[in-house]
Amino acid sequence: MPSDAFQGEQLAKLLLSKGIDDVAVTYVNNDYGQGLDGAFTKTFEAEGGTVAANLAHEDNRADYRSEIGQLAASGAPTLVVLAYADTSGQTILRQAYESGAFTQFAGGDGMVGNSLVDAVGADVLEGMIATRPGSPQSPGTETFAKLAEKAGIDPTAVFAAQSYDAAFLLAMAIEKNGSADREGLSKALREVASAPGEKILPGEWAKAKKLIDAGQDVDYEGASGDAEFDKNGDVPGVVVEMAVENGKFVTKGPVGE
Repeated sequence: MPSDAFQGEQLAKLLLSKGIDDVAVTYVNNDYGQGLDGAFTKTFEAEGGTVAANLAHEDNRADYRSEIGQLAASGAPTLVVLAYADTSGQTILRQAYESGAFTQFAGGDGMVGNSLVDAVGADVLEGMIATRPGSPQSPGTETFAKLAEKAGIDPTAVFAAQSYDAAFLLAMAIEKNGSADREGLSKALREVASAPGEKILPGEWAKAKKLIDAGQDVDYEGASGDAEFDKNGDVPGVVVEMAVENGKFVTKGPVGE
């Protein structure tokens, strides 16, 4: 999946493209929240935006009114919440709305879920903006969608495509490596994920195994796109815009397109 740093950059650019240039930010105080916040704030300010307040918070608390008071004192009309829909993010949005200090809400992938809308209120969150990892339009994504729907799985669920790809790639890497031992597995993973090689789509395990066992190169074109790992092990991926409309999150399309 795209890194949190990449998603943070894309969220910043998305908000600025909509004329939202003055925000207050709160993030859950862990690696996820810190990573998203760091990338978001750096990009937002570099592109001309103002982060009027930036505050970490601890997860799983019942009351965030003190933090919300500090964020509201900044005067920023938009609150960006980089947390989780079923824990701190939900409570913060509810209490921020009660404060009456913010007119717009935004968040990252951790905030995407219709359970959040149901808990806080459709009227409260109407127009909320968020981002999440998505998938490009490609033969791999179309094939996965058909397979998932046949199996009773929502192909658009957060991380559904990425989770499928992770499992499929690891299985091919083990086959390529000849064992599930750690030694050699990283090298094998890059080999089955990258060009050149015969294209392998989701669901084509038998084809992949036959080619690998015959010593031929394969190149997986997955449910979430090509997995061309960079030197850090990251993939470029796609980040999509989400919005709350008529009581539920809907996908608006890839950010930047």
